[in-house]
Amino acid sequence: MAYLAVNKNGTERMFHNKPQRTDGLDGWGPGQWIDISTYDEIRKLTTCAEDYSIRLPKGSIEKLIGKTLTWDDEPVLLK
Repeated sequence: MAYLAVNKNGTERMFHNKPQRTDGLDGWGPGQWIDISTYDEIRKLTTCAEDYSIRLPKGSIEKLIGKTLTWDDEPVLLK
């Protein structure tokens, strides 16, 4: 199973765990989804929260679930 979400800038992402919206969390600007369950590990290893997700080509989410997601939508569980 995987979660699909769209960052504020329109970047489509896939996560193993349910992500949460950032709100300026430790220097990461608002407008990104991060996997909060691995937050401590991310902070120790990298400055890029996106290392714990997969960037998808634009339009992938719509092809996978049949609808377009935006930043305003909650992550969708892909089974």
